[in-house]
Amino acid sequence: MCRLFGFVGESDLNVVKIIRGLILAEESKNPHGTGFVINHKGLFTIKKKGIRGLHFIAQGHADFLWNNKFDYLMGHVRYKTAGEASDRNAHPFGSQVAGKWYFLAHNGVLGNEMNEIAKKFKANVDKVKVDSEMFLRCITAQMREGKDIVDAIKDVTYEVSDVGDFAFTLLTPELYIWRNKERPLNVIYYKNSIFYASTLDMFKKALEISGVKMEKIKYSEVKPYVLYKITKEKGKVHIHVVEEEMPHKERKPKVKPYYSTGNLYSSYSSYNWNYNENSKNKKKKKITLDDDKWGKTYEEYGLFGSEPSSSYKKWLYRPISTMTMKELKSALSDLEWVYYDSTMIIPEEDRIEIEAKIIEIEDEIYMREKVYEDIEKEEVDEYEPF
Repeated sequence: MCRLFGFVGESDLNVVKIIRGLILAEESKNPHGTGFVINHKGLFTIKKKGIRGLHFIAQGHADFLWNNKFDYLMGHVRYKTAGEASDRNAHPFGSQVAGKWYFLAHNGVLGNEMNEIAKKFKANVDKVKVDSEMFLRCITAQMREGKDIVDAIKDVTYEVSDVGDFAFTLLTPELYIWRNKERPLNVIYYKNSIFYASTLDMFKKALEISGVKMEKIKYSEVKPYVLYKITKEKGKVHIHVVEEEMPHKERKPKVKPYYSTGNLYSSYSSYNWNYNENSKNKKKKKITLDDDKWGKTYEEYGLFGSEPSSSYKKWLYRPISTMTMKELKSALSDLEWVYYDSTMIIPEEDRIEIEAKIIEIEDEIYMREKVYEDIEKEEVDEYEPF
């Protein structure tokens, strides 16, 4: 359950402070990798390590931002679901087409299906262990055959739309952003620039850490299956709607396994998506920072929907050490049902705590089942006849 963050605009010392705050805001719950890539006048610089954000900052990997201007920054803190924690597997991932770099960061899980999807698009993923990188390579494989980047994004997204959970950011050097309902993503307006972060709570924590003051936080939630492009043109930031309704499949309801295998994904939500044949013909639209075409723009946080049962709180604050295996599995089921149902009103602080608790419970179940497996193997070996 990773986190995305980034910036488009004119960088300054306060921007760097906020970026460092964004690295630290959710790092304790996403300790398996930290990274970002910047673009300044077409020149890319990437920094990523398979370590938590606190260590990333302490070891000085972000220090060069103080003395370097940038127009775009795309960042990520990682919770691993596939592939070990390493520099290689930290986001963002890069891939080249005709000498031009493309970088992608992803929040979510796409699963084993990516192997078959990669074959379909003839992408080379022999040494790739992370589904996010497979997704990027599917995009660039199509581009090498002459496909436009927008069509490549739409085609690969369509293939994972019924099985994957995702929010994506792609730096080309311009920034593309899109998501489905299973993963959050928000843009925050700052002077004549834009920040983005997975959640508003993450951005608020970053401001507290950075010490930068904002009287009001004006932000918009990225709409599901709308493809946006954020650009800096002649010193001004613009948001373009590239695709109003990306083609997507009907959502497949899935039952999450009791522990993470590193390759599977989960979703308790079952949504009905409609494939829009005419969406490819929609005209591109440009949106200014003050435009309302994002939908409703909030100056403070608001939630709408149905009230969830408060029963999830009995699991949220109960120590894992006091729970039986049966209770752990019940807690996991209840918490994920609430977490993935986007129609329910859940305070943002509870949502963050639920996410952290899910991770703890998954790890505990995995460890207990692993211990049981080891015990059973020892017993079999001990009494096996000669």
